[in-house]
Amino acid sequence: MFFKSKKFLLWVGLLAFFGFGCSSGGGGGDSIPPTITPATTNQGTVSQSYVKGATVFADKIEKNSITGNFELDDDEARTTSSQTGDFSLSVPAGYGDYVICSKGGTITNSDGIEVPARPMLAPAGAENITPVTTLVALDPTLQEKLGENYDADIADPLGTSGEILQLAKTVETILDFFISNSNPIVTDITNQFAVFDHIAAAMEDTNLADDASLVTAAQNAVENILEDDDIIDNNTITLSDTKAIVDTIKNTVETIVENIDEASNITEDSILSLTEVAVQEGIDNIQDNFMTVSTKIDFIGLGTFNLFSDSTITLSENQADQIETLSFNVSGKNEFNEDKIFSNAELSLSILDANSSRELNVKLTHVEVTVATVTGYTTFALSNNSKIFMKGRNSDGDNVHTDFDNKKDGLKNVFSFDDNLITFDCEILEEKLQSTLGTDHDLVNIGLPGDYTLRLEAKHVPFVSFSAYIIVS
Repeated sequence: MFFKSKKFLLWVGLLAFFGFGCSSGGGGGDSIPPTITPATTNQGTVSQSYVKGATVFADKIEKNSITGNFELDDDEARTTSSQTGDFSLSVPAGYGDYVICSKGGTITNSDGIEVPARPMLAPAGAENITPVTTLVALDPTLQEKLGENYDADIADPLGTSGEILQLAKTVETILDFFISNSNPIVTDITNQFAVFDHIAAAMEDTNLADDASLVTAAQNAVENILEDDDIIDNNTITLSDTKAIVDTIKNTVETIVENIDEASNITEDSILSLTEVAVQEGIDNIQDNFMTVSTKIDFIGLGTFNLFSDSTITLSENQADQIETLSFNVSGKNEFNEDKIFSNAELSLSILDANSSRELNVKLTHVEVTVATVTGYTTFALSNNSKIFMKGRNSDGDNVHTDFDNKKDGLKNVFSFDDNLITFDCEILEEKLQSTLGTDHDLVNIGLPGDYTLRLEAKHVPFVSFSAYIIVS
């Protein structure tokens, strides 16, 4: 995590040295009593447009950090923002240090449609929670740079400082490229605030009243975000042209900044439509650069039946008995000029019987997956290191587990790959379980009456998790 714990530690260290480091030789000096924080109420608005229904809580600062864990814990004070974005957060005496965190809720876009709000922070005591207060919470040195107006209500219908609004919209623009709801690149809340943190760091030495300086700082922030392996997981995201991505975001920020006069009082409503259009056009331009392989599982073949994701099919007991294999058709998307190879993929199939305790999890490791250029034609291959791990629970509630090695046992008959099709042979899996465990557990059998959930997942390759449901009557 990129947060500025070093500054925090230095600050604490200086306090320790100057405030507590000196003592009289006799050791009998008066001790300093611990600080008892009084009860307080934080109130204002949650604004990036007004955010309604957001969870606002006092996130207790963690050790060696200047922030909390961005999660609402059981012992943390909380409230919910109103329909107009107002909040009032009461914090009891002795609570300790905290930052204010806002998560969830919705904002209304320029078309009158409610869309999810972005997460935000604010220092304790701030009047409002905005993208700018988020930067200050992550880098307190920015508060002096921005002045008393750092926590202005950016959605105020009477307008706010153009300089503060410029900065807020710059932050929102960069963040939206990474957490856009249509195709989010950064989903983990900690990493989302790490994006904020890179922006804050880039603003430290920037003349925020100068458009060119602000745009350059935004460019530097994006470059650092793309280079941060903790934020951009290269197992699932491949960047085809980093420069194109940086340039697109930079140009979008430049368009927005040029349309906000930092020397004037500006209402957010007056520039909302412009900013939304500019950001969406930018996101559309770089969509394929982010998601190299947007692989999707289309259906499960059950004999003559096709079962689509999140759908349900009802089979007679006789029909279910005819099922010998489970096949998953996988297609890919590849807009680049070379095939994309993922050499260490894991494929996991689970079969859960809701009517009993019976369940099976089969994990196939070290699979090589290739997604062809443009066509997205996807192929799979076992390696010498491929293994199967099987574990589950039979109808008696007994736990069973075993594993198979490709070198020793040979797995090509268990998992077969034909064009885009992955096929699990249920009979061979059952036979291997029986030969290893010495009894028939019927873990793979879905011919028994009941409700079944089938799920296919993958790691180290960007497959979309797939679930389907079978009712055997």
